[in-house]
Amino acid sequence: MVPPLRTRARTLLARIRARVDAIPIVGRIVEEWRRVEVVDRAMVTAAQGLLALVPLVIVLVAYLPADLTKAGLERFADITGLADASLDRAVSAAPRSLAGAEDVRDRIGLVGALVTVLSASSFARAVMRAYEKVWEVPHLTGFRGRRRALGWLLGWLFALEALSLVTRALDRAAVPFAVVVGVQVALVAVLWWWSLHVLLHGARTWRALAVPAAASAVAVVAFTRASAVVMPEYSVASVRQFGGLGLVLALATWLVGFSAVLVLSAILGRAAGEMLDERAGRSPVGDEPAARDEPAAPSSL
Repeated sequence: MVPPLRTRARTLLARIRARVDAIPIVGRIVEEWRRVEVVDRAMVTAAQGLLALVPLVIVLVAYLPADLTKAGLERFADITGLADASLDRAVSAAPRSLAGAEDVRDRIGLVGALVTVLSASSFARAVMRAYEKVWEVPHLTGFRGRRRALGWLLGWLFALEALSLVTRALDRAAVPFAVVVGVQVALVAVLWWWSLHVLLHGARTWRALAVPAAASAVAVVAFTRASAVVMPEYSVASVRQFGGLGLVLALATWLVGFSAVLVLSAILGRAAGEMLDERAGRSPVGDEPAARDEPAAPSSL
């Protein structure tokens, strides 16, 4: 008698899981995927980015010199497809245009800008929680945790702007593509090495974060390069179908993908780094003494 389709499917799934678990690093990554709840973490981080990070960028553009923010905005627009000529024409058809920098400053005011900057720390806190979940580090609460998150966010944004300037200079100098990508990966690795150390509030050593930083750099550069090819067409189609709402949909889609890349690369980097440490006979945890400047408490998420 032929077994039911459902029974055969379960048997096949069990065999696949057994083979996956037989490969140490793959089994570990799958287990971490379940523990960290990658999809939920990516959605939370993307939502915080859409609600908090975008207003912050608008405020920074309004208050900072145009030359200081131009490169980063152009790079982000290229990656997400928001700079495509067809998309520009679609947006220009909207009944209202974006306000200029002076108009934004007048409407927001200094107090409003300060509140926006402080509120933007919620995105940094979401990224911090995701990394704390990956490394099983207690969540840093209170004013010191928010201060650390906000300091990382501002430093991260300015570092991305500097990275955009370097990339633009390399492109104008007609440097070979492989060299440009190599420089990008190296610089992003340094940025993420620092980011992991700050967001984990010193709970892991620099050595323990080296491999995860490299994995994050490769994943981020690959994602941004791929999205620069895929997102323009998607963004144009989204705007044509949904109008102004399509802009939000395209940006939200990109943020979800970016957040998932951050979490997945952290899981992969931690697993690979710990396996290398175990083979070398070193401690795979890389604990430092308890956080030096703040108490820790269990995460609320």
